Order: sequence, then C-alpha cells, then structure tokens
Amino acid sequence: NFGMKKFILILSLLTIFFITGCENKRPIIFFSPQPITKENAQYITKVLPLKQRIYYMALVPKGMKKGVYRIQFVKKDEKSEFWGYKYQTHYDFKVEEDGQLFITDYVVLHQKGFYFAQFFNLENINKPLALGEFWVK
Repeated sequence: NFGMKKFILILSLLTIFFITGCENKRPIIFFSPQPITKENAQYITKVLPLKQRIYYMALVPKGMKKGVYRIQFVKKDEKSEFWGYKYQTHYDFKVEEDGQLFITDYVVLHQKGFYFAQFFNLENINKPLALGEFWVK
C-alpha cells in the first residue's frame, strides 16, 4: 500500500512539474532504468542497475541559454577513510537555441556504489546548475 502511495505521489508531482510548471524554477536531474517520458515517470528512482543503461534527464524549467552544457558523473569512494571522489565520465551537449528545457541521454556504470551527477553550463564549471545522487546496485 505504501508503494502505491509513493507511486501516486511521484506521478502527481511530475505531472504538475511537466504540465503546469513548478514554482521552484531550479534545475533538477532525474534518473531511471527506462527512457524518461511523461508516460513512464513512475520509473524515476535513485537505485539503478549495474552494467545497464541508466537514463537521465537534466530539466531546466526556465530554459537553457544557447551554449555548451556538461553532465559529469562522479563515484563516492566508500573504501577511503573520508569517502573520496572518483571521476567516472562526462557528456557534453550543445544547445543551439535559447529556451531548450531539458537534456536527456543515458550512461552505463560498471561499479556498484553511490554516485552523483553534476550539470553545468561550460561557461561556469565552478557552479553546477543541478546535482543528483543515486545508487548503483
């Protein structure tokens, strides 16, 4: 019963976010084991499969400006004393016109662990537009 409530809550929030917009206009990153669409929003999760496609969507409600954007994946190293960081990969995307709302693609990760993704405009790589965290199990 809790699972159904969680499903309805997530679906409701995403429907509101995608269709009517959201008062919070900050960018966000979603993750899913399936391509992300309005129709399968129930599969958005923070626990994802090992060695399989992990689909992501970086959503910018105010729209992106023309330029180059990067999503970077980093693994937190559980073996180090203070949970160090290990760079995994990144992907760059060229936005041709102002106003594009999202970037979506997939990544395949080959190690179990806790990861985070950072989404940047390459004009300012010191300040991520959005951060997202997830587990690969």
